[in-house]
Amino acid sequence: MKNKYNLSNDDFTFITESIANYNTVITTPVMMPRASFSGGYIHLSYDEVINIVNLAASYGPGVIAGAMSAILSFYPGIGTVIGGIVGWFGAAAILQAMSDAAFQKKGIKIGIGGISAE
Repeated sequence: MKNKYNLSNDDFTFITESIANYNTVITTPVMMPRASFSGGYIHLSYDEVINIVNLAASYGPGVIAGAMSAILSFYPGIGTVIGGIVGWFGAAAILQAMSDAAFQKKGIKIGIGGISAE
């Protein structure tokens, strides 16, 4: 390949490392889900709270609904419940609760009874 396409050692190394990096990315999980649903509450771990707060800080509070739905989409029906909860409490209230929980290094629980750190 090096001779056929007249590549330098640096070019060949770059191509090889790019392919290795691509293969690593598609075989390595990006995030280990730790969310759960029990007792009428959605429980988010500290790591998930941090991820959502960082997304909201980067893109605004509106990203909360999408991020939470994406994170919890592996649980049947929870993504739909998230949309209702965000509509009920409002994205700003959820973001404030998540920011407080992140500051305390805690996860949160969200349900009809409210939002709280745990």
